[in-house]
Amino acid sequence: MILVSVVLVCVIGGGTFFWPARASAGAEQKKAAQKTEKEAAIKELGKSIEAGNALLTEANYAQAAIEFQAGAKIAEGLKDPQRMKIADEGQRYATALAQAKSANGVEEEYRALEEAMRIRQDAKVGSLVFRSEAAKG
Repeated sequence: MILVSVVLVCVIGGGTFFWPARASAGAEQKKAAQKTEKEAAIKELGKSIEAGNALLTEANYAQAAIEFQAGAKIAEGLKDPQRMKIADEGQRYATALAQAKSANGVEEEYRALEEAMRIRQDAKVGSLVFRSEAAKG
């Protein structure tokens, strides 16, 4: 009976001693996995914003808007308001330029270019606004 009591105390005592260490290791692994996941998402977000900006320089505005939209979704998932703002502004800017590019008239083009200038100041777009204003005029 004494032997059983001693074994029982050792088993329970040992389990109590080792259980928190196992729980802590599991929590650390989960935390490390979340950190890796977040870093991968941030990297993907950076790629989307870079691709969007590259497409803007190529005047591929519709595709740039899609890239920025993907970036905005990633930033939203990360709960990162600063990066979300960058991606959202990029999307709105690219969309405005796409609308100007596909405008059916000078007036429609002018409104879309003005919208783009409200979002982001750009010398190239400024010259397009000036040209559109002169044609309208």
